Amino acid sequence: MNKPVGLFSAILITFLLAGCGVHSTVSPTVEPPSPSIQAEPLDVHKAKPMPEMSQHPQEDADIPRTYHGPVPILMYHSIHSDPKNTLMVSPDTFEAEMQHLKDTGYHAITFKDLEDWKEGRPLPSKPIIITFDDGYKDNYTVAFPVLKRLGLKATIFVVSGFVGGKNNLSWDEIKEMQQSGVIEIGAHTVSHLDLTKLSEKQKWEEIHGSKVAIEEQIGCPVIAFAYPAGRYDDATVKETEKAGFEFAVTTRNGLATPQQGLLTLHRIRVPGNESAEAFAKEFP
Repeated sequence: MNKPVGLFSAILITFLLAGCGVHSTVSPTVEPPSPSIQAEPLDVHKAKPMPEMSQHPQEDADIPRTYHGPVPILMYHSIHSDPKNTLMVSPDTFEAEMQHLKDTGYHAITFKDLEDWKEGRPLPSKPIIITFDDGYKDNYTVAFPVLKRLGLKATIFVVSGFVGGKNNLSWDEIKEMQQSGVIEIGAHTVSHLDLTKLSEKQKWEEIHGSKVAIEEQIGCPVIAFAYPAGRYDDATVKETEKAGFEFAVTTRNGLATPQQGLLTLHRIRVPGNESAEAFAKEFP
């Protein structure tokens, strides 16, 4: 009599985890601050390797994997036209930049793919990671359709406490993107606070709390984290590792390498005042 129940449970679990291949209670919704980038400490920390989770999605099986070098991790925020805000990239410019990456043979990967990189196994040629911080609504309405059309994957670092805000993603939108296989969801704390100014308990609540809230909603492990405004210190990195994140990114400029520490990886900010032509020269 117990066998049908066990079979049903197995099928249900398989269904819930089907969308996880791309790779607590949620705090009250609050409006995010205007996008801003602040200076971060110069310390570089190293994280211990985390165990591998699963295989690559089937659709990537035919891509040759021969690359062992550093990886550019692009940093976007809002995809919106506002010449006065350099953290906002216009929709036309963003689409031109993504089209350039597609046309020149870049392979957009996720942090799930970096599990190979972490273990010293090769990546596809010309790998690149496209990331968005905060979880703005236009990541769904503008960026997602472009990425889906071009077949480019990306990671959105969501501030869990901002979900559902006027200019922010809803949980339904987050789930839809994650289940599409195009978007990987990462965490960006609960409230977007400066983690270096918080107590150990507060750090844990912000870092671990965001991971738990997002995982409860999407039903998949969240393995990547972004420090708000790029601010971190030894204690913050320690709590990030303790929370179970495999990777974390900063705002330090440059290509990402394992030697930087898997929880303090560099990124390349794509400014809103940069033309698509300039972007193309930077990523030939």
